[in-house]
Order: sequence, then C-alpha cells, then structure tokens
Amino acid sequence: SKVSVAFSILSSAAVVVSCVVLLISSLPEYRFPAYGEEENDTAPELDMIEMGVTIFFTIEYCLRLFTASSASHTYLMTGDWEVEGEAYDDDDGKGCCSCLTSKLSPELRKHLENTTTFFSRPLNIIDLVAILPFYLEV
Repeated sequence: SKVSVAFSILSSAAVVVSCVVLLISSLPEYRFPAYGEEENDTAPELDMIEMGVTIFFTIEYCLRLFTASSASHTYLMTGDWEVEGEAYDDDDGKGCCSCLTSKLSPELRKHLENTTTFFSRPLNIIDLVAILPFYLEV
C-alpha cells in the first residue's frame, strides 16, 4: 500500500538522519569544549535531532509490538505474509511460553506466543538494544 511505502521511506530516512547526526557529533567542532561543560557534551541541536529520531523509533517499535499478536505466526517467524488458507493453531500447548499459558484461553495464549515470537526475532532484539541506551541514560 502507499501508506506502508511512505512509512518505509520515512523510517529509512530516520536511520540515515541518525547516522549522519552520529557522524557529525563525533567531529571536534561539535563537541566539548566548543559545546557544553563536560567531555561527552555535544551540540544541543544534534542532541535534539537524535532525541526526535529515537522517539520516532520507539513509537514504531511499540506499534509493532502492540500489533504483533494480530500477525500470523508464519509472518512472525519468517517475515513472509500468511500463505492462503493457513491458520496457526497451537492446541498442543507446547508453544514458546507453554509453561505460562497452559491455563489461559486459546486466544490469549496465541496473543502471548505471537508477542514472544516477535521479541525473539534478531532484528527486533537489535531494535530494542538500539533504543534502550537513550532511556537508560535519561
């Protein structure tokens, strides 16, 4: 869809802006002593841009997290859209979090398993590790 293409372009642009800001902030003329009072201080304009990009990435990550449970299991595992006619149903209770979900309704169990699958994908772990330092620093 046009919206997904636009969002993909916006997200890619945010990555490029973040990389450029990181490179510029490493230049001596944008660091202490020209800016700030401590050795790690950088130009406040660059800090604001980085904060805006990080907030954008956080919102995007949270949206993916909150919608992960509605995605098909195949998509969560492979990134491929659901095959026509496929229905994920883990009635045997041996999913990734079966010890916690065995007494839950099938709908809630599927929700939790899809969310756990979302968290376990390498690129989603990388995304989380990329945004966490911003919040741990604050």
